[in-house]
Amino acid sequence: MSDQHEENFRQSMRRLAATVCVISCRHDGVRFGITVTSVTSLCFKPLSILACINNGASIINPLLAEGRYCINVLQKSQVEISKRFSGGVPASERFLVGGWAEDAQGVPYLPDAQANLFVRSIRPLPIPPIKS
Repeated sequence: MSDQHEENFRQSMRRLAATVCVISCRHDGVRFGITVTSVTSLCFKPLSILACINNGASIINPLLAEGRYCINVLQKSQVEISKRFSGGVPASERFLVGGWAEDAQGVPYLPDAQANLFVRSIRPLPIPPIKS
């Protein structure tokens, strides 16, 4: 795919309406989080949800190692939190905004988010690179 096609695709996807979420986890005592819009329900039996994250994201290895995380469905008023977790702020400073709490297993979550989806397992579905 040419650079221009990739950029056009990126710009188009930014205009696609989607709920903004922050996926958060803890690994070896360190909190990790990332802003995502690629979250969708799959089915109710068994309860299943799909969240797409770039393989190069710093949260990938902690997510896979822990197998526990929270999908925090943000409110419209939580734009600053979304921005912090989308890469503009050093990872060590991302959790400084918002009233973050932890569940019994230490998974960080936002109590005032629209919803908190606590996930107990991960089954990665790697997508191989597409050759141009």
